[in-house]
Amino acid sequence: MRAPDGGRQCWIEAGVAADALRPLGLHPDRPSAVVNGPSPPDWWHAEAERRARH
Repeated sequence: MRAPDGGRQCWIEAGVAADALRPLGLHPDRPSAVVNGPSPPDWWHAEAERRARH
């Protein structure tokens, strides 16, 4: 499928058993995550990618 800008567009769906998430502190009884603060500054993501390459 093509996106409106002509690039490729796709979706990936992954299923994980609830018991596999429990050791990570995630489980079906836990409420959904909510944003509780401002987003990081615009440069943050780019800097993290630069550091990951080195």
